[in-house]
Amino acid sequence: MPIYEYKPDFLNYTNFKTLQEIILGQEFQWYYNDNISYDKTHEKNWKHLGHFGYSHWFKHPFEKDFTPSKYVDLFSPVFDKIQSFIQGKKILRARADMVTYQPKQVIYDQHTDFDIDNMATILYMNETDGDTIFYKENKEINRFTPVPNTLLIFSGNIMHTGCSPLKNNQRILLNSNYLVDHADI
Repeated sequence: MPIYEYKPDFLNYTNFKTLQEIILGQEFQWYYNDNISYDKTHEKNWKHLGHFGYSHWFKHPFEKDFTPSKYVDLFSPVFDKIQSFIQGKKILRARADMVTYQPKQVIYDQHTDFDIDNMATILYMNETDGDTIFYKENKEINRFTPVPNTLLIFSGNIMHTGCSPLKNNQRILLNSNYLVDHADI
């Protein structure tokens, strides 16, 4: 059984290009994070030099006074389509993530997304390097290289992470998690 499933050309070309222009544009607002793959289970060690990144939240599970993005109406149909595709019961969180070129590749902290069963998805938004890596018992077991408009689906309970790009300026993706009956692929 594969560690992940993927669906190329997840959105129709026109919709994808519209969203891609927005998210890659100069007007899109990104918010700095000291550690892009922050894992609350390792809180005391969460600041590692070079592990920074940027996020833009559409749905945030932990903020009581969360104000949704001004782009939520444009991106919500994507998350609804993903939820329907994976037969998710409820969306847990949704955000855009960006990491930038670094002269020496950074492999971000291994993490799981939630303590409950969930399905995680990544929709790659740009042509880039900076793989998504899956682990079992701290050993790399699989990788996926970003392909624009490809949806990557996996259990949010499996250890995983991403890498900074070495050949491109940024790696941009939409990341979302969903409550499901079972989180095994």
